[in-house]
Amino acid sequence: MGLVWKERLKIWILITLIITSLMQVGILWNYQNYGFPTDVFSVFSLGMSTSNSLEDYERVIRDKYFLPSKIILSAGYDNPRWIVDRQSSDYDELWQEARFYLESAMLSKPVQRLDADEWGRLMAARSVIFEFSSNISKHLLAWFLDESGVASGAISGVYKMIILPEENLNYNLNTVYLRDESSIYKYIIQFPEGMMNRNSYGALFSRYEKDENLIQYTLLKEKYNIDSIGKDVLGVIKGQGYKRYNSIVCNLPEIFKTGDIYDSSDVDKIADAVLGSEKYGYDRSWDSDNTIEFKTLNNIYRIFNDGLLDYRFLSGAAASDKGSVGDAFLKAAMFLEQMEPISSNPDVGLSLTKIEETHAYYRFYFDYTVSGIPVVVDYKPQHADEANLNNAFVIEANSKNVLKGYGILRKFEKGIESKLYNIMFTDLINDAYQVHGYSEFGSVSGIIINDIKSAYKVEYSTESQVLAPVWIITTPDRIYTIPMRGK
Repeated sequence: MGLVWKERLKIWILITLIITSLMQVGILWNYQNYGFPTDVFSVFSLGMSTSNSLEDYERVIRDKYFLPSKIILSAGYDNPRWIVDRQSSDYDELWQEARFYLESAMLSKPVQRLDADEWGRLMAARSVIFEFSSNISKHLLAWFLDESGVASGAISGVYKMIILPEENLNYNLNTVYLRDESSIYKYIIQFPEGMMNRNSYGALFSRYEKDENLIQYTLLKEKYNIDSIGKDVLGVIKGQGYKRYNSIVCNLPEIFKTGDIYDSSDVDKIADAVLGSEKYGYDRSWDSDNTIEFKTLNNIYRIFNDGLLDYRFLSGAAASDKGSVGDAFLKAAMFLEQMEPISSNPDVGLSLTKIEETHAYYRFYFDYTVSGIPVVVDYKPQHADEANLNNAFVIEANSKNVLKGYGILRKFEKGIESKLYNIMFTDLINDAYQVHGYSEFGSVSGIIINDIKSAYKVEYSTESQVLAPVWIITTPDRIYTIPMRGK
């Protein structure tokens, strides 16, 4: 009997040693590199291998970040358009359709190539339009769609996409156009079983046409023959001229809200929120201004008391580590998603709004969204050595590491107040002149308008802010912000 207990004791000691070794390896890995989260126990609790856990994580990242900035239903020339509500089931169903057609198109050859100027003519047809914040390269599309063959497609990337379900005379075939930064490509794809067919699209258009509560938009180019207005810019020029918006309350996360100098428990809460399970590999220090540093041999986070975060990879990066844009994007998204203030609220997200490529790494720009509405940033930190921010986060990454991360941590909640705001295009232009003046804004016939959208705007503050909706007018040279006129 004593021998049995001795053997059991040996087994338990062996198990303890194995677990301790795994924890030490995880901590050392984290200490040396920023990589896949090293929470060994979470992998065990999920009952899956590290490989499967990473695959599940990639799928979550794809679903969260690969979304159009806008889905538009067009009833055809001189007829209304509708912007599909991000919170509606129609948005989800149409995006599921678009993903299928996008992958099918990228894996096939286009039947025709058109000049980019033809896009306005296509938007004048009865169609569904999908717009992205920037041109998504075919290599990143291949990663988002989890289909490597997409990277060999004829098109360089996708900036906009349009489905014309009634264009083809054959009722079994759908027509899809993809637009990159220079050209338009036409594809003919069979309606898939179990998804929307021509009649389904017709019923969807009919339902929107009959709903008098929906705001109707006009393709401004059809009403105003002004060369300076983009061919796909929408505005409201008739019908109900007001839309209800909720105010948004913007705060620092609670972990930063203290009037006193941080103590060790305050810093530990911030480490939990920002670093998660990786916090144990970092040395920490803070000063009387409540500026915190978390540091290893290869990584350093500086976190200021206004929620500004500045991360640097200290070991340098070789151009040979650049790798694919998909692998680099996954590193950037994982870096952001480990932070509790970003991942905790399902109504608040981050959207990928711009991508730049250098010889050694990729630069990704992210912006907050609240219930599908974008949040623009005009943030001027009060720290002398910190640069202005025009995006929520800017992340530089290669396939191996996040090299640099810079952004603001914020908490957003829907305010208790909702209000009707004027959304008429003519009133918007008048307000633009009142805010910016004729000398700055120029004449309507002279200024080139690429886009008009509603948004919320965040500026520097360490106090609670109540954000009202604003208009954002984008031109080739700059972005204009105009407060919405309340009723």
